[in-house]
Amino acid sequence: MSVERIHVFGPVHRVAIVGAILAKRWAREGRELVLSPSPEEGQETSLITRPDQRVVHAELGLSLDDLAQHAGATPIFAVHTNSPDGRVSLPYSPFGMPRSGIEFHQFWQRANTHQKQPDLNEFSLALAMSNASDQVRFAALGKLPLQFGLKLDRGRYSHLLLGNAQANGAQIVQDVTETLTDLSIDCRISQNVPGWEGRVLQIAGDRDIPGLEWQVCVNAARRFVALSPNLNDSENEQREFTRLAVGEQDRIADMRALLNGARPGNTNRPDLKRKIDVFTACGRIPTEDFEVFSQPEWLAALWARGIRPKRYDRMAKAMPENALLAWLASMHGEIAKIAQQGQAA
Repeated sequence: MSVERIHVFGPVHRVAIVGAILAKRWAREGRELVLSPSPEEGQETSLITRPDQRVVHAELGLSLDDLAQHAGATPIFAVHTNSPDGRVSLPYSPFGMPRSGIEFHQFWQRANTHQKQPDLNEFSLALAMSNASDQVRFAALGKLPLQFGLKLDRGRYSHLLLGNAQANGAQIVQDVTETLTDLSIDCRISQNVPGWEGRVLQIAGDRDIPGLEWQVCVNAARRFVALSPNLNDSENEQREFTRLAVGEQDRIADMRALLNGARPGNTNRPDLKRKIDVFTACGRIPTEDFEVFSQPEWLAALWARGIRPKRYDRMAKAMPENALLAWLASMHGEIAKIAQQGQAA
């Protein structure tokens, strides 16, 4: 019986992420998975995951308690990056609460035209929890309407995932002759365009936004598994993998341009331009194919770069003005209260 063989190589944390998923979902009789992790470089000791971690770790059979005990996991509700206008916080959960299908920021904008409101960021429970403490307990999270990622010890997390991959049949060796493999998955951090051509599949090296590196590795492994390729006859799967990987990189490049551009409204990126134009017109954020970032993250980035809607949704007028102002004031106080309780829980 012929055996298909995949070799995954690169920095240990990236190999561990990709290897654990492939070991669980791809490896079986007739399929051999070999992992060759190289030592970490640089001074970074932590790794950030995005909210998708709940699904990924459940598939791997890893609980939050496992991750806390063996990888020092603590929850995070937003990530922070920089722009020419200063620090930008990207929350994983929506601002405020929607009402009758209308997003909260539409109500905030209407209320702000009648009476000066606290900054929109002060209506984000995710940002309040993020600012309150780095030690929010997992036990408190089941009571809160929040998405969360994890901050992990990178070395311990890599060790945990490599052990998980081994338990599911992966081999860990230092040197593998590439000619003996049907596919080499290159996890090295480079500026190469991600994609799959011939016997080499390259994963992007995005690291500038916390959590992005983890998500790109996860998405690449899932994308490969979903295509279920025959490694000896995979030209169509190679083209599709590359198409999806490039689409993902385009959405990441849009966010990067929004965060880093001196004048993001003048961008020459058509999908980002459409986002900005529609948001400026009516406060809505179009969703593109291959999205990586959530609506709250896009809203936070647009807001941080000073981009504001010219008008609010007419449905936000349905609530009487006094009731609207009272609702926002109550929510503002409740968010601060919940953040304090979550910190103490």
